Amino acid sequence: MIILHFAIQSIQGYVIYEQYKTTYQDIALSASFIPWHYTVVGKNNNTVDIISDSLLTEAGMVERLQSSSNADLSELFSKNPRAKTLYKWAPFVVIVNDEKKIGIYDPRFYRNGASFLSEYIDKAPNK
Repeated sequence: MIILHFAIQSIQGYVIYEQYKTTYQDIALSASFIPWHYTVVGKNNNTVDIISDSLLTEAGMVERLQSSSNADLSELFSKNPRAKTLYKWAPFVVIVNDEKKIGIYDPRFYRNGASFLSEYIDKAPNK
């Protein structure tokens, strides 16, 4: 039964991945907490979409995130080496660049307005 379940999940994941492959430049797929459901994370330029989908139900947009893809990350990487590791190993990241902080996070782990896999530094206040 375990092998059958694994095979069915793998086939479903492959089919869902293929459905989104032409829609996004970058795509990541993860199993959802709901059986037979997946979370699709797709990125085009500065926009990252998080979609809940399965072969048995209609897809639903969970969240649309904006990434500051043109931000200079050199200071972040020099002050926080873990950020460089995350940037290197994540399929893609969302870049946050606001008045208070600059950072990155892996959108595959985005829940309730935050990702638990993230690295930031505070910006120096303007004088």
